[in-house]
Amino acid sequence: MTHPKPQNREISALDLRLLLKEWDSLAGAFIRKVYQTGDRDEWRIILELFVPQKGTAYLAVRPSWISLEKSKPNMPEKPSGFSMSLRKHLAGKKIERIIQHGFDRILEISAGGLTLILEFVPPGNVILTDPEGVILSALKTKKWKDREIRVRGRYQHPPGRPDPFSMDIDGFKKYFVSDRKAAAILASDLGLGPEYANMLCTEAGVRPDKVAKGLDERELRGLFGKLPALGKIEQEEQFVEVTDKQKERLERIEAQRKDALEKWRAAERLSKERADAIYRKFDTVEALLQKFSTRKDAGFEPLQKKDGLHMTAKLDGVDVPLDMKKSAQENAAFYYEQAKKARRKIAGIEASMEKPVEFREEIQAYPDEERHKDWHEKFKWFVSSDGMLVVAGKNAEQNELLLKAHAEAEEWCFHADIRGAAFTVIKSQGQDPSEQTKKEAAEFAAANSKAWTRGLGSVHVFSVQRKNLSKTPPTGMHLDKGSFMVSGLRVWYRNIPLRMAVAATPEGKVLSGPESAVKKHGYLVVIVPGDRKASDLSRDMKSELLRTAKQKDLDVLQRLSLEEMARHVPFGFGEIARK
Repeated sequence: MTHPKPQNREISALDLRLLLKEWDSLAGAFIRKVYQTGDRDEWRIILELFVPQKGTAYLAVRPSWISLEKSKPNMPEKPSGFSMSLRKHLAGKKIERIIQHGFDRILEISAGGLTLILEFVPPGNVILTDPEGVILSALKTKKWKDREIRVRGRYQHPPGRPDPFSMDIDGFKKYFVSDRKAAAILASDLGLGPEYANMLCTEAGVRPDKVAKGLDERELRGLFGKLPALGKIEQEEQFVEVTDKQKERLERIEAQRKDALEKWRAAERLSKERADAIYRKFDTVEALLQKFSTRKDAGFEPLQKKDGLHMTAKLDGVDVPLDMKKSAQENAAFYYEQAKKARRKIAGIEASMEKPVEFREEIQAYPDEERHKDWHEKFKWFVSSDGMLVVAGKNAEQNELLLKAHAEAEEWCFHADIRGAAFTVIKSQGQDPSEQTKKEAAEFAAANSKAWTRGLGSVHVFSVQRKNLSKTPPTGMHLDKGSFMVSGLRVWYRNIPLRMAVAATPEGKVLSGPESAVKKHGYLVVIVPGDRKASDLSRDMKSELLRTAKQKDLDVLQRLSLEEMARHVPFGFGEIARK
């Protein structure tokens, strides 16, 4: 299950539990600095962390959300008093553990004997306590009837909430005796949050808006039985992707350091050998330099080669280049100085190898990608010619996520009749999609299937409503990730051609989808299955767009990124369709 962005909703207790499973690598990280941005209500506290063997990350804490980010946010020139207080106590400290307090929206970060408490219970707070629980610093001070947050006071947790994962069935049932909706009780009273509450209801076959006291025994047991699976949902690996890249860079840098170290060690040895050889054969070298002129002295055995004002002599088996403008002593001094220079380089490299690598944040190629992305932008998607959003998974994990978290029971789901295909969902928002939109969704599902990589010209596609897809297989059968059992009526779309239209708008934005859906957005090139790599094909795609573009749009289209265009070629291979 992927976390929605903080703009979408408040974090739930279950979000925190699942996040901590993914962030176990933060135990052992070092806190470098603490920043604060925003105002009193829309604040953000950022902890700059160094994770050994992985690099730099930024733990961003907001009133109702927390995220691990790869890019350093914009910081105010002058740090706030609260951030300076946290820096004073936490800078350089090693994180010993990060835990959730019970099943509350509270995280506790232990570092250097101190505890940084992050409260996501509205209005949110950040509190630092000493080993005895005495408050050293607090973002906000406040007093309630049963607790008070103030500096030098003892910290008290807010009243605890129940943990549904440790309940038995009887304890679970006690919460469903009111006139409130079932999903509301799961979201609020039991701490699952709206997203997971609706997911649980869907998996258990219970209408989220059904009145709690109207649930029968089968429905209650269905909800309770599906509950443990929520605790095992896979999270979006926000940090893994970043740290994998940084780990590759780290390995590359370490290899470069080792190569440089060997090079400078060899240079030091050679320079010292040459200087020592000159002193061992000092008289010979001096005589050679004095006697040698533009005419070669053929009888002088050490002479190997003359090149302008330099010559090479073999001294005790060592080839030594000599500067004829210098004396023997000056030549020896030159090589000793070269050996010293090499030793300084060696010392610098060895010192750097003892320190963790500092990663500077990479400049983003596309500034627009820094903006907040809607949930569907993590998937493949297009907007149909009737204005409906159509979304497809990129892989098995996204197929699972798309159907479990973002597809409503009545929404139509499409899948090519071939193993290895994306589920494609029409987000109809309670409306009935037109046949044109359904046909476009079928075309999108066909192009995003393994039929493309097999070079097929067409493939059959079927559609069912989400309520007819289940993760519960028959006894003795196993469903892989991204796979679902299909029941009920299937609607077939026969011999759907494999085509993907890539469009560039006059503003320079690149879109892709069925030709009938994206042609209205700008200039178009159509891709079909083929053997050309997307990186090569993108050049011809851009040329085709430029060929058909109006003069006024050429400057913008000239700046189209080939990499961006290549990302829209299904499975990274294809060719331009013949007209």
